[in-house]
Amino acid sequence: MNHCFVETLTFDGERWNVPFRAQFGNGGSMPTGWEGRGMIERVSEAEAMYRDNGGTTLVFRLADDPSVREVDSAVCM
Repeated sequence: MNHCFVETLTFDGERWNVPFRAQFGNGGSMPTGWEGRGMIERVSEAEAMYRDNGGTTLVFRLADDPSVREVDSAVCM
């Protein structure tokens, strides 16, 4: 997680990120209880689930998914 978006990560030998519309943090606003430490597991061929120790859940998709590619071209304001 950087200032504006969840960053792409490598997990299970593939690149993953949160779809653009599900991103939080734009402008630095993180969910209540966000700790940023937790576990990620692959839940299907194309999705992985991250749960942090504060209870926040993020669904990651493969980085080549069209909904994720938008993140790479997004601009932090």
